[in-house]
Amino acid sequence: MRVMLLAPGSSIHSQRNLLWLENAGCEVIFVDFTEPPSLNARTSFVSYPSGILEMGRVKLYNRRIRWLRLHYLWRRYRPDIVHLHWVDWRAYDCHKARLYPLVLTCWGSDINQHFEPNADPTYAKSTGQAIASADYVFADAAEVTKRCQRLAGGFVPGELLLLGVNTDHFRSVDAETRRAFRQQLDIPEDSEVLLSVRAWKREHRHELILEAFAQAQQCLSRAAYLVFNLYNVEDDRYEEEVRKRAVQLGILQYVRWIQGLPHKRMPELYAMADVVLNFPLVDAFPVSFIEAAASGKLVISSDLLAYHGMGLDDFCSFVDKDIVSDLTRAIIDFFGEPLEKTLAKSEQARRWAQRVGDERISTSRLLERYRDVIRHGHRK
Repeated sequence: MRVMLLAPGSSIHSQRNLLWLENAGCEVIFVDFTEPPSLNARTSFVSYPSGILEMGRVKLYNRRIRWLRLHYLWRRYRPDIVHLHWVDWRAYDCHKARLYPLVLTCWGSDINQHFEPNADPTYAKSTGQAIASADYVFADAAEVTKRCQRLAGGFVPGELLLLGVNTDHFRSVDAETRRAFRQQLDIPEDSEVLLSVRAWKREHRHELILEAFAQAQQCLSRAAYLVFNLYNVEDDRYEEEVRKRAVQLGILQYVRWIQGLPHKRMPELYAMADVVLNFPLVDAFPVSFIEAAASGKLVISSDLLAYHGMGLDDFCSFVDKDIVSDLTRAIIDFFGEPLEKTLAKSEQARRWAQRVGDERISTSRLLERYRDVIRHGHRK
């Protein structure tokens, strides 16, 4: 099967999806501005076409030029299927360039942004047209699927598909690895450790996690540390604001910041922690839930529609997204639970990840849907 994959080349999520296809024996044409690392022999990288046409000393800028070049790539490679990850303006490009059969995968923020108060109606309209023209749409939350249909103005064929993880890689690690990682961070072995692992974006509200930690710390029987994973930092000012707030709260010595941790070492990060904190205002379904569960870690999170109906109640504690004191109370309650109860929940989390969030399940369903779409042909 030949797949034209349009996805952010620098993203680990794109790279993992590419690896799924490569391991399944697919021939992949990867189209983006950034070439992903470690392409195999069956994968070709093609730079995303520009809309610039140079005519002597004159440069002509036109979206139609980009569409023509994109259509040319499609005709040149003749993929069996075109799959776009992250539904942004490139989805409209695919629609106008007449690329088909077209599959879209929503990542959450790409769709949710159109329902913010300051959303651009023109951008939302073009995104809706692209979604309406797609042959199949994947999302990882029911709420995102509903929003896709609202943008498209009607039914959109598709289903929920989690970006699964390798549950052989994400698993409980030995006590020595846990101890060594804590030592690297200068965290005493007998301390309580809370982990905020989401991308460093304002919508993930790490500053409120910091506030809740500061309040909860005063009520815990042992020293507690908060670890931030500085992943995908979009705004250096935001990081500085949170650091300054930690100083104001007098807890800077109990906060740790990790930068540039490679994906292969993420299980060590989860192993080092006692509990994972997640407090966004709006979200799709985060892969960190699956990573944490596969690692046997429990999660305390804001209660969002995107998380409903996913079977998380066995290992997640949900709190009101608007009440930071509820997050504080949940942290205190977690460390007050009997160890036997925590261990039982940890085992339930691991079983859920293997049953629902294993990437082998996701890969199998993805390839099955590819075959269905190819068999039924372009629906327009």
